[in-house]
Amino acid sequence: MYSKIHKFYCKIPNIYKMEKFRKMKNRFLFITFGIFLLSNILFARFYIGTETGYTKGTMYLYKDELGANIPSIDETIIENQNGITSNIILGTEHFFLKDYLGIRWGVYAGYGFLKGKLANVNSLTFGANADGIANIFASENFSIGALVGGEFANILHLPIQEVKIGRVIDGREYSVSNKAFLNRMILRMGISTSFKKHHRIEFLFKYPLAAPTETSQYFDGGMENGKYQVKYDYKYSYLYEYWEAFLSYKYIF
Repeated sequence: MYSKIHKFYCKIPNIYKMEKFRKMKNRFLFITFGIFLLSNILFARFYIGTETGYTKGTMYLYKDELGANIPSIDETIIENQNGITSNIILGTEHFFLKDYLGIRWGVYAGYGFLKGKLANVNSLTFGANADGIANIFASENFSIGALVGGEFANILHLPIQEVKIGRVIDGREYSVSNKAFLNRMILRMGISTSFKKHHRIEFLFKYPLAAPTETSQYFDGGMENGKYQVKYDYKYSYLYEYWEAFLSYKYIF
């Protein structure tokens, strides 16, 4: 009995030390993370900017009849579109190794329009991006280099003019809605230059890595024997591919 009590009391200091060590470790991790976060804010350079550029798009509209899942190539409508997009950008950048290497991230929102023969579309865009920058020359007042990165974009297409499909019933020409909400992962590449510490001008090229398909559907029918009968079930798959080229200016604080 005495030996058990003795062993219990001998363990108390060790348990106390372990608990004290755990608290010190948590405090150390908390302080380290706080210092990292504070230094990240203090040494980061915030920027605000704008980018405006040309958008080249291709719209594919596949027609499936009677619930078919395989699009008929003969029924494909292809529409080439051209437009302009402008975005406002906010973010931070960090440079290392005498300003030869840098990283940055930011958020943006913008507006654009696309114009074609069959359909015109307004677009609202918002998203986030991150880039790595490698300068081939860097000095106090001037630097130039290449950038590569990624972007996640949410794009809302709001059609000004829907796609006419060439079907006329009772004097009405049918159209297919090309309204869509698109989520895209985008590859970013370009050339970046900075002047006098506060001004950055860039040439950017953006290309989506994947183009998801949107679908819409409607029914044709008519009155037979006093009842409405569905005669045709049309399903349209809407696919939109594009690339963009931008000229961007950022003011760095």
